[in-house]
Amino acid sequence: MKSVVKVAAVAVAGAGFSLAAAGLAHAGGPSDTTGQLYADASSTLKGEGYSVVVAGRSGDQVSLDNCLVSHQEAFTVKKGQDDRGKMVHVTLRCYKAEVAAAKKAAEEKAKAAST
Repeated sequence: MKSVVKVAAVAVAGAGFSLAAAGLAHAGGPSDTTGQLYADASSTLKGEGYSVVVAGRSGDQVSLDNCLVSHQEAFTVKKGQDDRGKMVHVTLRCYKAEVAAAKKAAEEKAKAAST
């Protein structure tokens, strides 16, 4: 019985350490580009040293660069396992109405900031 308790305690401690290490790995992560056009988001993330991977896309009414980033997830592949390094997976929404609304909101925000 004691050995079962020890194994369970080690497993819980190990899981806690893994979660803490994962949190530290993403503490200095990439900029949040959710809501931006893919072209702008991709440029920002690449400038920070990340490779950008389109993990999913819904809609086909606009070109890839004009799609909106609806979600992003950072991944880091350890050296020696793979040569991809730091990656950000993005999910895109590619509908004309959503893109037009986002562009209008950005223009209004910029106009309000300049006055």
